[in-house]
Amino acid sequence: MTTLADAVLPLIRTRADLSRWSASNAHGRQMHEAVDNLEAAIPTTDPAEVYAVTHKALSSAIKVIARADDSSGIIGDACRRLLELHPTVAAAAQVPAGSLADWMIRFQFDGDVDYFEIDPVAYAPALGKSGMATYRARLSNIEAGLGPRPTAEDRWRSRHAHEWFVIEWNARRLAVLDRDTAAIIRTHARDRKVAAWLEDTARAFEEIGEIDLAIGWAKQATDFDRGHQSLKAAGYWCKLLAEHRPAELLPARLEVFRRWPSSSTAAHLYQ
Repeated sequence: MTTLADAVLPLIRTRADLSRWSASNAHGRQMHEAVDNLEAAIPTTDPAEVYAVTHKALSSAIKVIARADDSSGIIGDACRRLLELHPTVAAAAQVPAGSLADWMIRFQFDGDVDYFEIDPVAYAPALGKSGMATYRARLSNIEAGLGPRPTAEDRWRSRHAHEWFVIEWNARRLAVLDRDTAAIIRTHARDRKVAAWLEDTARAFEEIGEIDLAIGWAKQATDFDRGHQSLKAAGYWCKLLAEHRPAELLPARLEVFRRWPSSSTAAHLYQ
């Protein structure tokens, strides 16, 4: 193994029994040390070596969490750090787009665990146009083999529930990648029956720099009802106003306080 691999992989891999909470937490902290070592080495290490070690570390980390009691989320956070790093180092290493697209499909549809998402937006620089076309085609082929799309209510009872979740997640992220306003609304707001989906739509528009649309959809989520999702959306709406339309923030905070009177909304209004 290389020096970088020596500094990273032994801290990720383990044969220890991680069914005990304390042992899992201890190993999770060790995994974060491994990711620290990996990140610190990036500026001075050959990108191909960084990618190879990152890829192996991620594969090992997923196998570790699959058998661990990660109630504290420490191992999961280490896995997410590796997942965030993976597309960046793949682009720097110029990984062949076809093999990267194949891996992305395997990870999502045939992985050891099914509770992590990968973001095609983050992988777009590494995939390039041809790789992204290959990736989209693979998703379309998988979707075509699933049969009729279930309704939102029936999806979780479908024998392909996980596959449909992955297909829909990718549709949302690819709509953002394409900066397609209509597709963002269709994939994020869905049937507009949930305030959180309206906030998701707003956040997608903020991501592509469509601030007026983001503010409008955040306001729709705020006005949806008086539930906790709308209250959360109200905080996001006010955040957007503070950043982009500060003259409108005070009346917005007053509106939120009147709808949800509490010490928290009062404090925001006071500030």
